[in-house]
Amino acid sequence: MRLRVAIGVLGVLAIGFGAVLILLQEPGRIPRILVWLAGPLAVHDGLLAPATLGLAWLGRRVLPRRVWGPAVVGLALAGTTVLLALPLLLSPAEGMVPGLLDRNYPRGVVIGLLAAALITGLLATLGRGRRPSREAESGDGD
Repeated sequence: MRLRVAIGVLGVLAIGFGAVLILLQEPGRIPRILVWLAGPLAVHDGLLAPATLGLAWLGRRVLPRRVWGPAVVGLALAGTTVLLALPLLLSPAEGMVPGLLDRNYPRGVVIGLLAAALITGLLATLGRGRRPSREAESGDGD
């Protein structure tokens, strides 16, 4: 219990420190900083989470039971990968320090998505031999 309280206090202190740093900025920069902070939250809560939930709901009705869980994990992984990569994919590195963004980001995203698909397929295949739990057999676990 003490550890949880200590972690909570540290979290509140960190948030307070961040708020002080924002308030110490030039007044014209504060709205841009707040948009930068709220943007990822809005994209996650407004786009990624509902899309994942909707596709998971659909997948539950369409996919076999052993494939459904890995498919949802793969979907969440793919969506997060694409959202994290969007700024690097959409904004060119013009005006940046040479060498700062010197990688082939589209190729990296494709490799990451292929890896997610491979792992998802592997998990679905390995799940084939598993026996469902008694709760799942009786339908009580849903």
